[in-house]
Amino acid sequence: FNFLNIEGDSTISFRKIRVRQDVFTDSGEIFVQEIKYGKISLMISHSFYFAGKTMVRTDKGTYLKDIYKEEPVYYLHFPDNTLIEIKRFSRKNIYTVLSARKDLIRQYFRESSSGKIRTGQEIKDFVLFLSSVYD
Repeated sequence: FNFLNIEGDSTISFRKIRVRQDVFTDSGEIFVQEIKYGKISLMISHSFYFAGKTMVRTDKGTYLKDIYKEEPVYYLHFPDNTLIEIKRFSRKNIYTVLSARKDLIRQYFRESSSGKIRTGQEIKDFVLFLSSVYD
């Protein structure tokens, strides 16, 4: 399904996929945000975890407020219906799950400005690179 972005003419696409969330449970279906970059789609599962509580003061008194942090899980979807899960975009994780293209990825990291993938733009650039070298 798609959401129309109110601030512009773009839409946000979601798709239901079947994944195995941990070793102890069977596979289940989840909704992920899908962003297409050429031949490869980047899918993001926006999950949150409880990070703690903080004290908040208002005119009516003081109360505890829950704090949640986002911990996204990324999936790369290839044209041959291969789905690869990446919890963090570290070099070690990328080399492990994409070992067939390790030399090309190593060259990409050498030529990129920071050599790391931390921001959304760097993730986008990396997926675009993967899409360009995918045969």
